[in-house]
Amino acid sequence: MLARTLGRTVAELEHTMSPGELVEWQALWELEPWGETRQELATAFGFSAVCSLWSKEPVPPSDLIPEWDWETVAKRRQKLERARLEAWGK
Repeated sequence: MLARTLGRTVAELEHTMSPGELVEWQALWELEPWGETRQELATAFGFSAVCSLWSKEPVPPSDLIPEWDWETVAKRRQKLERARLEAWGK
């Protein structure tokens, strides 16, 4: 997702970004996520407002956010990040 956000390929980032800079980007994402995760939240809040106008009871944004198995997603993300960092450490 970082490569897409920066408009570069993963290969370009692997050759031009230091591990330290990657850690900084990860920290920034933890503070304020961007991309699909952020878009899902923004969309849920917007739809919540619209749905609440037409329903008898308020519709909370949490009812409109897809439910993912976040533990599995986090494990996969960690595995990918470890593999990338190991590849950079060649």
